[in-house]
Amino acid sequence: MTPDYVQMLSELLVERDRWKAQRDEANRELARLSPLIKATIPMLPEGYRARGEMLIDSVEDRPLGLTAAVRLSLTDAGKEWMAPADVRDYLKTINFDFEGYKSNPLASINTILRRFVPAEVEVKKLQNGHKVYRIKRGKDAQK
Repeated sequence: MTPDYVQMLSELLVERDRWKAQRDEANRELARLSPLIKATIPMLPEGYRARGEMLIDSVEDRPLGLTAAVRLSLTDAGKEWMAPADVRDYLKTINFDFEGYKSNPLASINTILRRFVPAEVEVKKLQNGHKVYRIKRGKDAQK
């Protein structure tokens, strides 16, 4: 007995249409949720905003940018003060992709840390001349 290919094709087309309809519905829901997520992030408490900014990249299906990753490291690494090398090491532990950066990752991290606004990040110079950084929290962040 030979298979009924006409019937098989008909069933496959029906199944394909069903999956397309589900995909279209999922895309509509994603389009509805994405702006709501982005609008909620600025309302987060100060300590959660860096993680929220990282979520924007994933909501928009973009890779995490280095500036957002550096900010995340300062809020998420569990250290009070971080040297640029500490930031680099933390980014390696979360598998940050440095492939798209032409310069030395440490040089890029140093540049980003220097560009952070003083209202957001504190800098302390150590006795050996090296600088360490931390995110300002609470009352300090508003000064």
